[in-house]
Amino acid sequence: MSILNKTIDTVTFDDIQELVDEKRPEGDYLDYKLQRPKHIHELIAAFANSFGGWIILGVRAADDSNVPAEIRRIEEDNLEDTINRIILSNIHPPVLSYQCKYLPGPDDLRVFVIKIDESDLTPHATDGYTTVYLREKAEKRPYRKANLDEIEWLKNKRKKYSDTRDYLINRTKTRFHNVFSAGETKCILSEFSIMPVYPRHLFASDRELLSFLQTFSFKFENSNTSRKIEYGQLHTASESAIYYGEFNGGKPTPFYHYFECGRYGNYTHIAAYPIYEKENEKFVDAEKMLQDLLLDIYCGVEILLSLNVKGSATITYSFDQILRIWLKGFANNFGGYDLRLNSSVDNSINFVHSEAIETLGQKRLELHTQILDHIFYAMDGGKYISDSSSKTFTNRIRNYYH
Repeated sequence: MSILNKTIDTVTFDDIQELVDEKRPEGDYLDYKLQRPKHIHELIAAFANSFGGWIILGVRAADDSNVPAEIRRIEEDNLEDTINRIILSNIHPPVLSYQCKYLPGPDDLRVFVIKIDESDLTPHATDGYTTVYLREKAEKRPYRKANLDEIEWLKNKRKKYSDTRDYLINRTKTRFHNVFSAGETKCILSEFSIMPVYPRHLFASDRELLSFLQTFSFKFENSNTSRKIEYGQLHTASESAIYYGEFNGGKPTPFYHYFECGRYGNYTHIAAYPIYEKENEKFVDAEKMLQDLLLDIYCGVEILLSLNVKGSATITYSFDQILRIWLKGFANNFGGYDLRLNSSVDNSINFVHSEAIETLGQKRLELHTQILDHIFYAMDGGKYISDSSSKTFTNRIRNYYH
């Protein structure tokens, strides 16, 4: 696995040696330095203002290129304190989204790595708070001064990114309703999305995205079976590729599923689950909903990783109009309670979570557990389900795909 897809806790000296052996050049997310440069604060600020990335001290790049040539021992000690002091003294506002550590190697070698995440406190200024730098792939100077338009963009980027995320999700909702007349049937709509926190970079052309999804597959943990997105055929739309279809599963009323994958690395799944009548009460088949949630987490994370998206991602899961939840077949597992939940309160779910993309691959099941716990509690189930029962139910949901 590339260092760009790792957390700093899992990076070792061997990963740096691999970069040198493979002659991995510097780029948007990677910079080599033999020793700590005098103006390292400018480089750190440039990464934070751009896409984030890694600075590796103790690697010499070839004089005529940005390709690593050799590893040499980084002699300077106490660099953790030095970098922290430099950031606090020379960057305003200080870059907080960074981590750093020494990596020891054989024959008394060692390097020092700094991982900087894309910041949401931009613009970060240096040179007496007068200059804003952006990352650049130029061989002689790895960053440049931002112009006035770029500085203004950095000042407003959090709102711009939020607006872009809202636009992408709302566009998916509009397309879903154009495809399905879900309103004709009493349904509960669930909505799962995962996309970069800062969706500004297009990671593929329209045709590259289509080609990618035509061969895209993923695996569940502890499973040797590769899976593709379920339900329906692949279609194309502006900046997106879409799967949609109906799934009956032996029920009299079909489920409606709409998956949209976009060039920003965005993945959204909207599903309409029918409401059933039982003993004059209304229910939805929660088993199927939560099985699909697990599929969404694995599929969405794998799309981000496969498209080589960096930075952090926002994961959202929501549904509303909940009256009661029917966990079919599970009543005996929960001490006699079948979770006929209180319909006099708002049981809508709106889960939001952000996570570094490189860690999502190892946290998919943890994320699934977080959302399930949120659902249990928000829907009044916390009074009825013990921790052990919750784990039993969670494992049963997961076993559907194993």
